[in-house]
Amino acid sequence: MKKALILLITIFCLSNSYSQIVEIDPITFEPISKSVDTNGYPKETEEVQKMKDEAYIKQQLMDSAGAILLYDKIIELSPKNPANYFQRGNLKYWASRYEECIKDMNFSIKLNPNDATDAYYYKALANIKLNRLQTVCKDLKKGYAAECLLKKYCK
Repeated sequence: MKKALILLITIFCLSNSYSQIVEIDPITFEPISKSVDTNGYPKETEEVQKMKDEAYIKQQLMDSAGAILLYDKIIELSPKNPANYFQRGNLKYWASRYEECIKDMNFSIKLNPNDATDAYYYKALANIKLNRLQTVCKDLKKGYAAECLLKKYCK
């Protein structure tokens, strides 16, 4: 009887989802697949998502300063998402804050160097505005989206 009970428990355990190995986030104790988005970045809270929506609205209303302030807060709450630095850098570029744009683009590139063509592009644009043409070509060559600028500034 004991052997039959052990056999049944073993079969139950092996057929149940408990037999699956799941990687757990050591901070949130959630499965890793639930703590990252489809791009592999840490999932953002509902609060951060609402702030992004509000920043988008401010951007559409030409309130770049307000959108940048929101992205400052978003980055405090979600500092490991390179898209947040890219978006704030983009806003700073259009607000003619080129040095700050370059810093944000550099941080975005550092967090995600394998998907940074747009960050390199905006970094190059900011350097063009600052008349730092010696660094422009290096950045443009790293981003395929920069072909028209590459032809103009890097003969």
